[in-house]
Order: sequence, then structure tokens, then C-alpha cells
Amino acid sequence: MKRFLSYGLGVIFLAGLVFTSTECGKRVTEKQLYDKADTYERDEQFAKAAEVYLSLSKRFPNSPKAPEALFKAAVMYANNLKKSNEAIQLHERLIKTYPKSEFAPQSLFLVGFIYANDVKNYSKAKKYYDEFLKKYPSHELATSVQWELKNMGKDINSVQFLKMEHDSVKTQSK
Repeated sequence: MKRFLSYGLGVIFLAGLVFTSTECGKRVTEKQLYDKADTYERDEQFAKAAEVYLSLSKRFPNSPKAPEALFKAAVMYANNLKKSNEAIQLHERLIKTYPKSEFAPQSLFLVGFIYANDVKNYSKAKKYYDEFLKKYPSHELATSVQWELKNMGKDINSVQFLKMEHDSVKTQSK
């Protein structure tokens, strides 16, 4: 009887292990997760999309899609969910975990951008922008970083070319 009970518990344990690593007995692949997140994103269900992208990056950290999934989740947290601190944490995780990824420079830029424009912490923004220029001086975003540093904290109406564009739009609408 004890032997049968031990055997039964072992089978139940193994079945539970298999069930938790699958979805209804079917293993979910990184492509399926990516496609699911993409569908949520297209349907503008950003919280669900970000959650699935994060799941992909955690379950398949060595996947070529992992840095992109993490990046997309971070961007959704910043732009769609308006959760700046969470977006910063995700971008920082991407920079640390995938420093050679094509998304690392963009994440570094976006951390500075979020600090400057959403959080209004200009000293932290400057730190990240300076790090960006040090690591990626020839990157296509370097000009934007320099512009951000030059105009950080200024009233949008005091930035010359933006003021001219704003005045032009105002004149046309009259």
C-alpha cells in the first residue's frame, strides 16, 4: 500500500510538472508568445501585450526575440500605460542583459528621454545622455541626444525652431 501511494504521488508530481510547463498539455513556443503579444498590441490591449512580451523575455532569455520583446514592453509601459518608472526599469534590464543588442542604444536613449521629459529628473537624464554619447557617439540618435541636452528643461515655446513651427501652425489656422 505504501509503495502504491508513493508511486501515485510520484505520478501526480510528474503530471503537475508537465502541466505547468505547458499550456493545456501543449508547449507554448516563443513564436506563439510573440504572435500573441503582437495580436494584443495590434488590438491596443497594451497591458496584456506588455505582459506577454515580458513572459517571452523571461521564459526564452536566449531567444533572438527576447531583447525586442523586452524593448516593446518597455516602450508600451512608457507610451501607452504611462508607467515611467517601470519603463525605465525594463530599459535598464535590457541594457544590462543584452548590451550588444540593436535595442540597447535605443533603450539607453529612452531612459534619458523618460527622465528628462516625463519624470523631470534632469540630472539623471544628463547622466544617461552622457553615457549614450560616450558609448555610441556615431549612432543615429546622437544628434537627438545632443539636442535634448541643449534644450533639456526649457519651455517648449522658448526652443527656437519649435516656436517658429508653432507660430506657423497658429497663423495657418486663422
